[in-house]
Amino acid sequence: MRKPEKKIISDQLHKSLIILFVGVTILMLLIKTMFL
Repeated sequence: MRKPEKKIISDQLHKSLIILFVGVTILMLLIKTMFL
């Protein structure tokens, strides 16, 4: 019972990390285009 729950939590964490990374990348690109 415990293992699947932990896996779901880790998957959600992994997804949120990817979303955060993508958001930061987009923000960096926007800052670059604004300064150019």
